[in-house]
Amino acid sequence: MTGPADGRTVWIDVAKSVGIYLVVLSHGDLNEFADSFLFTFHVPLFFFISGYLAKPQTDAAFLRGLGRRLLLPYVGIYVVIALVDVLRPGGDVHALPLALAGIAYGTHSYPYFVNAAMWFLPSLITVEILYVFCVRRLALSYLLFLGASFVLYRQHYVDLFLSVDLSLLGLNYFLAGVLAKRFDAFRWIGAGRLRLAGAGAVCIACTAAAAAVGNVWYAGDHYLLSLAAGLAGILMVVSIAMLTATALAGRSVARSVFTFVSSNTLFILCFHLFSSPAAAALLAPLALGPPLTRGLVTAAASIALLVPFILLVRRFVPELIGLRRTPAARQVA
Repeated sequence: MTGPADGRTVWIDVAKSVGIYLVVLSHGDLNEFADSFLFTFHVPLFFFISGYLAKPQTDAAFLRGLGRRLLLPYVGIYVVIALVDVLRPGGDVHALPLALAGIAYGTHSYPYFVNAAMWFLPSLITVEILYVFCVRRLALSYLLFLGASFVLYRQHYVDLFLSVDLSLLGLNYFLAGVLAKRFDAFRWIGAGRLRLAGAGAVCIACTAAAAAVGNVWYAGDHYLLSLAAGLAGILMVVSIAMLTATALAGRSVARSVFTFVSSNTLFILCFHLFSSPAAAALLAPLALGPPLTRGLVTAAASIALLVPFILLVRRFVPELIGLRRTPAARQVA
């Protein structure tokens, strides 16, 4: 399931592609059950994958990588969106300082936060810092964070400064990813298609059962159910991704689509709130059937509309989305 030439793990590319597609889908017009089902695991999936891909490194190397991968894109994209917002027709340039202050708040509960979906970036930054400087050094500190997360969840404290409430919840999934990688947790189910299909089916049922209770991701009375359902949903996506990876063997074009989407999830996350309304408007004349069908098609179109902009950013300012500048890009610059 690893590409022979570039060393990429195909199932991870598939899982990230599926995950970001479901994030875009969840921000559309869906029914309550579909919303609850998706929110159970689509954000936890990205915390999990980040933990799975975490590598041992020095503190200095970690901080440099964190700045390049997450901090610079977060600040850069936020500033771009804020400038576009205030300079558009009808925009208020005097609101720019208030909008830029949202960078420090890091949560969409701040009234001038420019993009609700961007809470995830400062949240993931917080999670990685907590893991590297606390949990990795003193494993028992995780119990402190777990206790704080439980209290915040049960007391319905949400959208706190830097989204610390969701960061503490996300730390559970990040650590699960770290442990899954360390102990090669997917070796057994990945050994055969029947096992993958069985695991996927069981996890779909478990996730659906949790979704029947409601949206257990944010806050409420079901902290343990939230964690268990999130892990079940993650295993569901991983199983589907591994099955898809085996089917992609020898299909370079199809695989390249997953690789492209996977390597641009950050851009899609930050800008799909702009492309989705445009996609909905373009598809409005078509009779696409019930809301779920419209949502599925609109989400795909939303991502497709971002492709030209992704290519431009990758060509001229790849640092904006956490990528290193290639030698060719340096020459052009």
